[in-house]
Amino acid sequence: ADFKELMARTLFGLGRYKDSERLFNELIDTAPVQKRYWNALASAQFMSEDYSNSIQSSEYAIAIDPDDTEGLLSKANGLYQLNNYKDALEYFRRYSEKEPDDEFSYMYQGTCLLNMNQNEEAIKVLEQAENVAPEDSPYLPDIYQELCFAYSELGDVDKGLDYLNKTDTLDCDHIGLMVVKGHVLLGAGRVEEAEKIARSEERRVGKECRS
Repeated sequence: ADFKELMARTLFGLGRYKDSERLFNELIDTAPVQKRYWNALASAQFMSEDYSNSIQSSEYAIAIDPDDTEGLLSKANGLYQLNNYKDALEYFRRYSEKEPDDEFSYMYQGTCLLNMNQNEEAIKVLEQAENVAPEDSPYLPDIYQELCFAYSELGDVDKGLDYLNKTDTLDCDHIGLMVVKGHVLLGAGRVEEAEKIARSEERRVGKECRS
């Protein structure tokens, strides 16, 4: 069993998710109440974009241990991928109750709330994500981007852009975020500012190409 589990996790690491899934199913046949097998199966199914079965596998892990954080997060992620934001929000919240210092969950709670047009609530939880995130968190650019969207939806575009400007010193996709900034400005009817950003970005990219 130990060797088969090691092989299954190695296959997962190699991106051979279906082969990994097959081995974890075999392990579950011999030990159906081993929650780590169910969680690993859920991960393999998730990576294969088999979200419905991934959710079902995570439910078995949660049934074995209702406080299992891996199972709660796995189910939340699967529900989110199926655009079931209401139920995903519930499971992200349950996960955060167990892991209150994980910015990832708060970020996705905010994204769920944005998709449900609950922008003020989204801002509260996204600011919580920012507060608990370490300085080197890879999720900070996404947190700031979602805060920008939330404030823009509420009509406070400048506040939203202030958050987006915080990404300037971060290691992230700056070109993509410039596109976001231009999109936000266009949505607010600030065409000249959006055009200025576009021209500035064209000059920067042209300079990089020449060098």
